[in-house]
Amino acid sequence: MLCVVNIKWLDVFETGIPFIDDDHKHLVRIIGDIEQAHTAGDIGGCRSAVGLFLDEAKAHFHREEKYLQVIGYCGLNGHARQHRSLIDMVVRLLEDLQPDPKTGKEPDLDEKLIEDALYVLLEDVIRADAEFKTIDL
Repeated sequence: MLCVVNIKWLDVFETGIPFIDDDHKHLVRIIGDIEQAHTAGDIGGCRSAVGLFLDEAKAHFHREEKYLQVIGYCGLNGHARQHRSLIDMVVRLLEDLQPDPKTGKEPDLDEKLIEDALYVLLEDVIRADAEFKTIDL
């Protein structure tokens, strides 16, 4: 049975850094698109949305790492390693959504798709970015 997540942006997720918060909100919207395609059983829509999520997450991580470098964040190397690990997870997720190369059979959609995308976002937003979260800029 499909577990509907319906993730929504909460103010508690905010870092206080506008471009980072805007990126995070955009990633939340894409997860909503993944969930919508998943609920409809639209494997092509899932692939497309996960591909977009991957592209946008890469761009977000790049912008965030440049910012952290500019401000001299001492945890940048570890944070960047975490980003690479999360990107690898989304790449594997996208690979799992591809048709079987021998038979052309589409993979089954399961709840793990949404769970994995949420994990990537929440691991970055809640845990990792909380390390440099500021209240006043």
